Amino acid sequence: MKKFRKRLKIYYYKHWNCLPWFICGLMILIRGDISRFNYGSMWIALLVMMWFFCPTEDINKLYEAESKGDDDMLVLPIKKKWYDMILSGEKTEEYREIKSYYDSRFESVFGCQWLFRGIDGVGDTTPPEKEIIFRNGYSRNSRQAKATCTLTKGTGNPEWGAEPGVEYYVLHIKKIQEA
Repeated sequence: MKKFRKRLKIYYYKHWNCLPWFICGLMILIRGDISRFNYGSMWIALLVMMWFFCPTEDINKLYEAESKGDDDMLVLPIKKKWYDMILSGEKTEEYREIKSYYDSRFESVFGCQWLFRGIDGVGDTTPPEKEIIFRNGYSRNSRQAKATCTLTKGTGNPEWGAEPGVEYYVLHIKKIQEA
C-alpha cells in the first residue's frame, strides 16, 4: 500500500494540471453534457492549482537545480578534423546554426535568461562558462572531450568551418578538461 501511495503521489505531482480536466471529462461521461458553470469552475480550479504548484523562482535556478551529472550535459557531435583541432588547441571556437533546435539545446545549458537577453546585449552581458561534451561522431562509444565554453552570437572563422558573412552561435572553448 505504501508503494501505491508513493506512486500515486509522484503521478499527481507530475500531472496535477490534468485533474480538473479529468473531472470535467467524467462529468460529461456521466451526464452527457456540462454546464457553463462547471466548465468555468474547472478553469478556476486549474488557475488556483497553478498558483499553488507552479514555481515562482528564477527559471535559471530551476535549470541549475535540475542539471546534475553528464546525463544532462550538452553533447555536440563534431567531425574528426574539428575534434582533433580542438584537442590540439588549434581551434578555439565551434559554430552552430541559429535555429530553434539549437535555441532549446543551448537554453537548457546556458539558461533562457542568458540565451534570449544577455547574448543580444540586453541585461547581464557577461557570458556564463558551462561544460559541454564534444563527441567525435554520433555513437556513445566515440571519443569525446569535456570542455568549458562560453556562448555568443557572431560570424565565424572560415578556416574553422564557418561560412563567410553568416551569423552563428559561437561556442568559445576556454579549457579542455577531459579527453
